[in-house]
Amino acid sequence: MEIQSNLFEVAVPAVEVMLAALSESEANYARREFINILVVMAAGDSHRSETERGRPNLGGECRARILEGINVILHEGMYGDGEAALDIFDVVERDEERFEYYESILA
Repeated sequence: MEIQSNLFEVAVPAVEVMLAALSESEANYARREFINILVVMAAGDSHRSETERGRPNLGGECRARILEGINVILHEGMYGDGEAALDIFDVVERDEERFEYYESILA
Protein backbone atom coordinates (compact mmCIF):
# COMPACT_ATOMS: atom_id res chain seq x y z
CA MET A 1 0.00 0.00 0.00
CA GLU A 2 2.40 2.70 1.18
CA ILE A 3 5.84 3.20 2.65
CA GLN A 4 6.45 6.70 4.04
CA SER A 5 3.75 8.17 1.78
CA ASN A 6 5.11 6.33 -1.28
CA LEU A 7 2.14 4.53 -2.76
CA PHE A 8 2.05 1.20 -4.55
CA GLU A 9 -0.53 -0.17 -7.00
CA VAL A 10 -2.57 -1.88 -4.29
CA ALA A 11 -3.23 1.49 -2.60
CA VAL A 12 -6.15 2.45 -4.85
CA PRO A 13 -8.29 -0.65 -4.19
CA ALA A 14 -7.19 -0.56 -0.53
CA VAL A 15 -8.74 2.91 -0.19
CA GLU A 16 -12.04 1.53 -1.46
CA VAL A 17 -11.89 -1.40 0.98
CA MET A 18 -11.09 0.86 3.94
CA LEU A 19 -13.91 3.25 3.08
CA ALA A 20 -16.32 0.32 2.86
CA ALA A 21 -15.08 -1.03 6.19
CA LEU A 22 -15.44 2.39 7.83
CA SER A 23 -19.03 2.57 6.64
CA GLU A 24 -19.85 -0.78 8.25
CA SER A 25 -17.33 -1.67 10.96
CA GLU A 26 -17.99 -0.97 14.58
CA ALA A 27 -14.55 -1.98 15.85
CA ASN A 28 -12.95 1.21 17.16
CA TYR A 29 -9.40 -0.06 16.77
CA ALA A 30 -9.94 -0.86 13.08
CA ARG A 31 -11.66 2.49 12.51
CA ARG A 32 -8.72 4.40 14.01
CA GLU A 33 -6.21 2.43 11.97
CA PHE A 34 -8.11 2.85 8.72
CA ILE A 35 -8.64 6.60 9.14
CA ASN A 36 -4.96 7.10 10.01
CA ILE A 37 -3.84 5.09 6.99
CA LEU A 38 -6.20 7.12 4.78
CA VAL A 39 -4.59 10.34 6.07
CA VAL A 40 -1.19 9.09 4.89
CA MET A 41 -2.53 7.75 1.60
CA ALA A 42 -4.38 10.99 0.83
CA ALA A 43 -1.09 12.86 1.04
CA GLY A 44 0.93 10.19 -0.77
CA ASP A 45 2.43 9.93 -4.23
CA SER A 46 3.51 7.03 -6.41
CA HIS A 47 6.66 5.21 -5.40
CA ARG A 48 9.45 5.55 -7.92
CA SER A 49 9.04 1.92 -8.98
CA GLU A 50 5.34 2.53 -9.74
CA THR A 51 6.17 5.64 -11.76
CA GLU A 52 8.66 3.56 -13.77
CA ARG A 53 5.88 1.00 -14.40
CA GLY A 54 3.58 3.68 -15.77
CA ARG A 55 1.53 4.47 -12.65
CA PRO A 56 2.71 8.00 -11.81
CA ASN A 57 -0.60 9.23 -10.37
CA LEU A 58 -1.48 6.76 -7.62
CA GLY A 59 -1.82 9.64 -5.16
CA GLY A 60 -4.35 11.34 -7.41
CA GLU A 61 -6.23 8.08 -7.88
CA CYS A 62 -6.37 7.54 -4.10
CA ARG A 63 -7.56 11.10 -3.51
CA ALA A 64 -10.26 10.64 -6.16
CA ARG A 65 -11.50 7.45 -4.44
CA ILE A 66 -11.49 9.24 -1.08
CA LEU A 67 -13.58 12.06 -2.57
CA GLU A 68 -16.07 9.47 -3.82
CA GLY A 69 -16.46 8.30 -0.22
CA ILE A 70 -16.27 11.73 1.40
CA ASN A 71 -19.53 11.12 3.26
CA VAL A 72 -17.84 8.23 5.08
CA ILE A 73 -14.95 10.50 6.08
CA LEU A 74 -17.37 13.18 7.24
CA HIS A 75 -19.29 10.66 9.34
CA GLU A 76 -16.06 9.37 10.85
CA GLY A 77 -15.02 12.92 11.62
CA MET A 78 -18.30 13.68 13.34
CA TYR A 79 -18.41 10.51 15.44
CA GLY A 80 -14.78 9.42 15.55
CA ASP A 81 -11.53 11.18 14.79
CA GLY A 82 -12.41 14.71 13.68
CA GLU A 83 -8.78 15.81 13.47
CA ALA A 84 -7.82 12.98 11.10
CA ALA A 85 -10.91 13.65 8.98
CA LEU A 86 -9.92 17.32 8.73
CA ASP A 87 -6.41 16.28 7.70
CA ILE A 88 -7.94 14.25 4.87
CA PHE A 89 -10.27 17.09 3.84
CA ASP A 90 -7.31 19.46 3.84
CA VAL A 91 -5.59 17.32 1.20
CA VAL A 92 -8.48 16.17 -0.97
CA GLU A 93 -10.99 19.02 -0.89
CA ARG A 94 -10.07 21.72 -3.41
CA ASP A 95 -13.18 23.83 -2.94
CA GLU A 96 -12.28 26.26 -0.14
CA GLU A 97 -15.90 26.99 0.79
CA ARG A 98 -16.69 23.30 1.10
CA PHE A 99 -13.54 22.74 3.18
CA GLU A 100 -14.57 25.58 5.49
CA TYR A 101 -17.99 23.99 5.80
CA TYR A 102 -16.45 20.64 6.80
CA GLU A 103 -14.12 22.45 9.17
CA SER A 104 -17.04 24.22 10.86
CA ILE A 105 -18.77 20.89 11.43
CA LEU A 106 -15.70 19.07 12.72
CA ALA A 107 -13.86 21.75 14.68
